[in-house]
Amino acid sequence: MSGQKGGDGERGLREVREGLAVVLAGNGRPGNAEEQNRKGARGPASRNTLFYNPAMRPNRDISVLLAAAVLKMGGMGKGRRGDGGECVEFLDGMASTGIRSIRWLRELPLLLDTSPVLRIHLADTNPACVEEMGRNLERNGIPEIQYVISGGDCRRLLYGRRFHMVDLDPYGTAAPYIQAGIEGTANGGILAVTTTDTGVLAGTYRETCIRRYHAVPLKNHLGHEAGLRLFLGYMMRTAMSLDTALEPLLCYYSDHYIRVYVRVKRSRNAARKMMEEMAMGVYVSPLQRVEKNPWPATGPATGKGERREGTEGKVFGPLWGGPLMDKDILDAMEEIHTAASTPGGERSLWDPKTSRLLDILHREAAVEPHTPWFFHDLDRIASHLHTSPPRMKDVISFLSERGYVAGRTHFSPTGFKTDAPPEEIERAFGIR
Repeated sequence: MSGQKGGDGERGLREVREGLAVVLAGNGRPGNAEEQNRKGARGPASRNTLFYNPAMRPNRDISVLLAAAVLKMGGMGKGRRGDGGECVEFLDGMASTGIRSIRWLRELPLLLDTSPVLRIHLADTNPACVEEMGRNLERNGIPEIQYVISGGDCRRLLYGRRFHMVDLDPYGTAAPYIQAGIEGTANGGILAVTTTDTGVLAGTYRETCIRRYHAVPLKNHLGHEAGLRLFLGYMMRTAMSLDTALEPLLCYYSDHYIRVYVRVKRSRNAARKMMEEMAMGVYVSPLQRVEKNPWPATGPATGKGERREGTEGKVFGPLWGGPLMDKDILDAMEEIHTAASTPGGERSLWDPKTSRLLDILHREAAVEPHTPWFFHDLDRIASHLHTSPPRMKDVISFLSERGYVAGRTHFSPTGFKTDAPPEEIERAFGIR
């Protein structure tokens, strides 16, 4: 639940409720939280505003659920021992109001039967945020022993020590923070990153993508999956240079941003194995298929698949060619999501958008291990076949009945994943 009630008019702040957190936030945009959420307000009003962005509520919901799932399944690497037992330390690198950290501190003990001692480090470059987040933590009854507030760039902290979970949610691109984020995450810990430069990663600004991520993007209906894999590929290549591997736990695209959760493994052998999952993509038109080429390239980029006469390939990458999700993690998240509510069951901790997103991610995680990378699009295939698209459920049923794996993808409402060959997919479009 998120909303507005009361506030501090003299300082231009309003009260916001989200999950179990209550914070004062700046009026970077007019209107209350519900109105902003209904209108789909996206992104902060400015770099220097003590902002609360209701459109990112699902992002924060998922961060609580994933942290709970990982801790429930065995933790985030070796914790530090203290008087109160094992201590797990998180870093909220761009904390702003502190609402994500407050939710971790208040909700994780509620969601876990046995919770480790949590200590959260909050950082922000905005002095107003640094001052106000302390008040917000006090407002929520968080003991001072459970948090540390730092002013300035979070990279100073990341290069100085390591945390069990690092969350980076910058304004714009996350590229400048990736190396520091990897360096500052403990072995076995979780690195969570948001990047909002989806136009760059999806190919709208091709030259910027090449300069920023050292990779060629794909600009078409597959651009969001290509952009996510390209961003992951950038992270993987950065990690490999540090003899470190990254294991994707949950990586997805939503609205205006890409969100990545990876487990950090400090192992040269694991980094070498991870390199085998890197690839160059070859988009084959008009078949709507993406083939894999090895990376680093050992010859001309032709793709491994058999081409039909008259087709040509568009090469892009390098990018991550492996899985985007861990089914066990999604199973645990779905279980926690279903069971959780505030004491007394008065209201859910989760936004309805979060529930819908998690549902489709959970279903996709069951399909992904059995299907090739990249999804198919109903409208694009129908256009190629000069016919109208059938209903999604009919296509999925048709393919499933013939022994193929098929299911929806979160990347597009008209997208689906399957291991069926092109000729079987085309037969599915004969359904009327």
